[in-house]
Amino acid sequence: VHQRNEPVWYFLPWLLLGLLPWLLPACRGVVQGWRAPTAGFHNERMLVIWPAVTLLFFSLSGSKLPPYIVPMLPPLALLGARTLASMEVSAVRRDVLPLALCLAALLVASGAYVLLAQRGMAARFHDVAPFALLAGGTLAIGCALAAWRFGQQRLLGGIATLAFAAL
Repeated sequence: VHQRNEPVWYFLPWLLLGLLPWLLPACRGVVQGWRAPTAGFHNERMLVIWPAVTLLFFSLSGSKLPPYIVPMLPPLALLGARTLASMEVSAVRRDVLPLALCLAALLVASGAYVLLAQRGMAARFHDVAPFALLAGGTLAIGCALAAWRFGQQRLLGGIATLAFAAL
């Protein structure tokens, strides 16, 4: 009725984008959670099954919108956070900072493009462009501060700085 027919894989790019910059720790958390012992109930396995069922359900539905996968993000965030807590500072710096910088660059570039183009499809997003520039700039500054904290071997401080900037 609403013409929201999309392919089965429609939610995968949105999910990957929604997990940035924490994509790699979340993926590692999913793998580790799935490898949990099979006897009895295990929280980690439940945190893997929850987003999998959500993804399957909405991927097979006839109507698709990006916000439908929001319920997948909390369990994936918990799995990613557990993985982050067990990682070395150098691994977090290697796995998270480049993705955060790419996201910041994408936000700044898209905001600048919309502000400069001001015609066609870009004109529809003109009101959002300043927020994209602000978000990208904030994230870039957060990356620099997180890199400084990681350089001091402050894992929690770097992660907290990056998480705050990513908000």
